[in-house]
Amino acid sequence: MFKIIMKAVILGWKRNNLNEYLNDCETISYNLAKSGYSIYTGAGDGFMKAANDGANKFNKKKSFGVLPECIKDQLNENIVSENVIITKNFNDRKIELIKDYDIMIFFPGGIGTLDEFTEVMNLLKTKEIEFKEIYLYGFKYWNSLKSWFNFNNQSFPDEYITGIIDSIDEFNNLHETNNSIN
Repeated sequence: MFKIIMKAVILGWKRNNLNEYLNDCETISYNLAKSGYSIYTGAGDGFMKAANDGANKFNKKKSFGVLPECIKDQLNENIVSENVIITKNFNDRKIELIKDYDIMIFFPGGIGTLDEFTEVMNLLKTKEIEFKEIYLYGFKYWNSLKSWFNFNNQSFPDEYITGIIDSIDEFNNLHETNNSIN
């Protein structure tokens, strides 16, 4: 019997602050893994580690990490060796994470997360990738980015965002609603 593997990509900074969001990231990842998703991250600390930890707690085979050769020694411990994908560079890592995603959740982040976010938005805008579920977690963080777009007379890509959320319940409700429509 052929089983479809669903890919959830969790992105966000590698810092270990925002404890409430880190805990939510772990819980969401655990629940997604339990629902059949494999969890993919950039394999570092912070939100990446929390996501991999959530997946690992359900089933270690559901936790994947993608990292470039130059930082392969920074792999978090929540990924088994057969689930590690080493890329040539950061750009290749981004491509590997984005391809064939089923759901993507962006948590707060720095320059790398914003790079990934804008790349995904551009690929959606140019129809180089198909739109699926994309969530922005952290109401204050993402709405401040929306304000920056507005201040600079730029359109925020709302049409590609399933929701800006700030709790596990909000995620569950939107995710459940979105999947009952499909």
